[in-house]
Amino acid sequence: MIPAEVRLELETADEPLEVMEVSEDVGLTSEKISIIESLLASWCDKGGYRDCTVNMPMLSVKLGIPQNELSLYFENCLKSSFRIWLSDIRFKEAQRMLLEECRYSNDTISNECGFSSHAHLYKIFKAKTGFTPGQWRDSVRKNR
Repeated sequence: MIPAEVRLELETADEPLEVMEVSEDVGLTSEKISIIESLLASWCDKGGYRDCTVNMPMLSVKLGIPQNELSLYFENCLKSSFRIWLSDIRFKEAQRMLLEECRYSNDTISNECGFSSHAHLYKIFKAKTGFTPGQWRDSVRKNR
């Protein structure tokens, strides 16, 4: 969701008046926000989150977006950090795989989702659900 917009009037001597929308508290134009959202969605769709070594500078280069703009987007538009956002993406994919890919071990799921180890997958699941991945899967299936 884009925060309240402010209209800034830009005029040069040779060109007619141009109106550009700029997010009031974000410092990014609505067009730039849309571009970032689209690029991040595409990156996720292509499985970019699976790279356990990815960090903000690497993503910035990969997407062709200045790191400061990505930081502004995460902080002000998503009210999150890159690391938390990435962890949430990986967590949601792990949940999906646990329910849909019964034959996969937790090690396989942690690797496929970009977690650095199965221990990290367990830590995230315990923190978010109170269960280990296996316990969570059993609980969800039992309650269906």
